[in-house]
Amino acid sequence: VSTAFNRLGKMAKWQDFSPRRLTADDGFQALLRLTRDFAENGQFMAQSAANTTHGIAKLHEAGRLGGLDGSVDDALAALELAAVRLAPEMKPQELANTVYAYSVLGRMPGEETWAALEAAAGRVARGLKPQELANLVWGYAKLGRMPGDKTWTALDAAAGRVAMRSLLPMWV
Repeated sequence: VSTAFNRLGKMAKWQDFSPRRLTADDGFQALLRLTRDFAENGQFMAQSAANTTHGIAKLHEAGRLGGLDGSVDDALAALELAAVRLAPEMKPQELANTVYAYSVLGRMPGEETWAALEAAAGRVARGLKPQELANLVWGYAKLGRMPGDKTWTALDAAAGRVAMRSLLPMWV
């Protein structure tokens, strides 16, 4: 399921990719039902849930979904509940992709989900790569959320580390 959404998300901007509105396609509807069922039954691991959420966001961004209601909304609601369960085990890229996806969707997750993602951000900040840090901070900004004090401190330290690492080759 996550591989299908990942590939669909990458293909979404192609002009000859059809159908234009995926929600009208029976196969896509079946994929959304699988997504919802896997998320509700705890069958997604952190990477799969993050990639699926990110793929849906890419399809939305490319205008391929025609809205976030019905079966798309049901799948996203199930993925959000899964994110609460999976956030404590998310790696930096999985967290960054998830927060980035919510920001692209223009969909602020519920408080329980946001608290779990916020805790994960503080936990993984030390290991963030530059692109992951950028996506995570951009997601916060786009969603209009300020990180909590602990998360802010962790992200600030990560930004300093990333900046120093990028300048290091100039000094050597």
